[in-house]
Amino acid sequence: MASTQIAVALVIRNNHILVGQRSILAKDAAGLQEFPGGKIERDETPEEAAERECLEETGIRISVLRVLDHVPSFSNQGDLDVFFFLATPQDLSQVPQAPFLYHAIKSINKEKFPFANARVIDWLQNNYGGS
Repeated sequence: MASTQIAVALVIRNNHILVGQRSILAKDAAGLQEFPGGKIERDETPEEAAERECLEETGIRISVLRVLDHVPSFSNQGDLDVFFFLATPQDLSQVPQAPFLYHAIKSINKEKFPFANARVIDWLQNNYGGS
């Protein structure tokens, strides 16, 4: 069985990043923090999926800057193939929909995120966490 491909948007604005909390009823990673993202559909690129998922989940239109990491992972539903994209909001004045908020990168804690996020959180804190 093929792995499920996931696209995740790391949306950065002024040394803050868009983060939400998963429902405590979620099938996977219940109650953990997450970046906007989801399954890549058959007719879209990973970048398009990151943009679509971010808009659907947060109401924020983004521009993908580049792929940041590609991490094989797993969930209760099976194997995952996770693509992380560095992105920026198209309109800096937009306010995200709940449960998403902008959090200071220096204060995000990787232990509150799914394990697949650990490398990108380290990268974020090393590159944006000083301010």
